[in-house]
Amino acid sequence: MRQLPLGIRIADRAVFASFHPARNVQAFEHVRRLAGAGASGFAWLCGPPGSGKTHLLQAACVQASETLRAGYFPLAELASLGPEVLEGLPQLDCVCLDDVDAVASRPDWERALFGVYREVEVARGEGRAEPV
Repeated sequence: MRQLPLGIRIADRAVFASFHPARNVQAFEHVRRLAGAGASGFAWLCGPPGSGKTHLLQAACVQASETLRAGYFPLAELASLGPEVLEGLPQLDCVCLDDVDAVASRPDWERALFGVYREVEVARGEGRAEPV
């Protein structure tokens, strides 16, 4: 299998220092903690457009990439490529999936996303080895 570059860039301003949490202080602190070395866990961010979800995900990826293998994946841009673009993600230390709603209700994507979630969970010892 040949790896193809995706041409995805993170905005230069997408760092924690430029995020103004306002009412999102808990989400901000949780994501910032998860992006640190030695942290583990998951975060699911939801909110209206313009609430800072993408900024937080990109900032997490920027911080995590200083010491870990990290990747940011905007699913709205990747949806046309198919769920195969998710292959190999569980090998990363920090996986930031944006625009999950862009592939919701698509069985192939939902299966692939659940598979990535389970692989990451099991690999990190946070889940049971056998699916429930």
